[in-house]
Amino acid sequence: SIFSPTIKLLVPNSFTPDGDDLNDIISINHQGIVSLKWSIFNRWGEEIFFSSELESSWDGTYKGEQVPVGSYSYKLVVRSVNGEAQEIFGHINVIR
Repeated sequence: SIFSPTIKLLVPNSFTPDGDDLNDIISINHQGIVSLKWSIFNRWGEEIFFSSELESSWDGTYKGEQVPVGSYSYKLVVRSVNGEAQEIFGHINVIR
């Protein structure tokens, strides 16, 4: 979780995109932001997911194929309702 006076973000650290309809996608719960850019990278630094939609989610695929189990880095660039900008970095675990 990332909190500031104007921004509240909850980024899950793991999900299980295994097709059982439980925890198959990962999305960001947020409050107080007006823009969001979300990138996810594999272990070689290749961007495998990007979205600039506030209500976006990732299904654990890249180019139509399931990504391997493992840890993936993410970068968020958010702008708050009062114009404050932040870059946030972290990891997401893909578990099957």
